[in-house]
This record gives sequence, C-alpha cells and structure tokens, in this order.
Amino acid sequence: MSIVSAFDHAAQGYDAAADIQRIVTEELIARAAHLQPRSILDIGCGTGLLTALARKHWPDGAITAVDAAPAMLATARAKLPGVRFIEADAARLPFSEKFDLVLSSMVLHWLPAEALTHWQSLVAPGGALRIAFPVEGSLGEWRALCQSQGLEDRLWKFPQAVPNAEIRRHTLVYPSAREFLLAMKHTGAASADPARPALTPRQMRALLRAAPKPFAATFLIAYL
Repeated sequence: MSIVSAFDHAAQGYDAAADIQRIVTEELIARAAHLQPRSILDIGCGTGLLTALARKHWPDGAITAVDAAPAMLATARAKLPGVRFIEADAARLPFSEKFDLVLSSMVLHWLPAEALTHWQSLVAPGGALRIAFPVEGSLGEWRALCQSQGLEDRLWKFPQAVPNAEIRRHTLVYPSAREFLLAMKHTGAASADPARPALTPRQMRALLRAAPKPFAATFLIAYL
C-alpha cells in the first residue's frame, strides 16, 4: 500500500488515534504564536488538526491547506469551511505565490530530502517556516523489541535532524504493543520500509508476547 493510500484508509479514524500528532501540532503553533501572518500554508494538512489550530490562533489569516490524500482532505474540508483546500503532492506544490507562514507537522519524513528546500522557496520575504517531523532515533522501544527477537523492525527510516532544529522527546505510553501498532495503523503511520522483509504473523505474535505492558513509544521530534 502506498503512503497516500495508507492515509486515505486512515481518514475516518485518524483524529481519535492522533495522540502524537496532536501534541506536536500544539507545540508547533505555540512556537509560531508571536507571528502575525496574513497568509498561511499548511503542508500535509491531513484531517485538519494543524489547520484548525492555525485558524483559531490567526482568525483573520487566509489559510491554504494541502494534502495528497483525497479522503483526508474531504474530512478536513467538512470541518473547516472557509479554508482553501488543495489536493497536491507535498514535494511538488503548485504555487507561484508565497506565504507569510508555512507550516507542516509530521510530514517531512515521508518526502525526499529536497522537499525542505522547495518549502523554503514558498516563504514570503520576512515570512517564516515552522515545521516539525520525527527524526532518527524515534520509536527506539519498538526497534529494541524487534532486535531482541532477532527481527527487522520494518519501520520507516526516519531522517537525520536538520541544522538549527531543536529536538524534543515525546513519550507516549500504550496499554500494550498491540495498542501502539493500532494507533500507528489508524493514523496511516504504519507504512513500512519497502526495502525490509515483512514480518510474518508468527513473528508478530512472538513480538507481542515479548513486549512489556504497558508499552512506551518515544518520538524524537525536530522543530524548525
């Protein structure tokens, strides 16, 4: 399943499971709270978690929100009338205009490295880019569990932190590893690294038996 398809399938249950996404969007808005943008771009808006916070904080700002997953956009559009929603690839955005504030939460790690330079080109003179994304070292608990059983973790390969980013550690605790995996699935974030072999049902059962309860999941988030 492609990344876009995974997020499309997750659209209906996304908000209920989006615990880390909600934490990161709130932190991201807090870091931009002193700004006074007239035009705002939310890249990879999903169901509109960050978009909604941006509209609440800057009610007079003109907001454009972009996502590649049609079902995610439909969910966001239904919740947020008055926002301009556009279906587009976050790595190749179709804008000639520039924006006072470019926002993105939990998106950049899915994209090619050159996406960040593209996003920076969309910032108006005197404007700002505020983004957050997980980096190398995230979900170390799951990786360690897999290694303890002699298995590949199959997680998406998180990028290294970019220069000038501040790294924050956010740890969520789930009743079990199964609940952690379900949360990843329900937010579309369970896409595996296609270069690594898939875990068999037998291997997955062994992992779940070996996992501690409760199960912690730590995200290292780069804020730029």
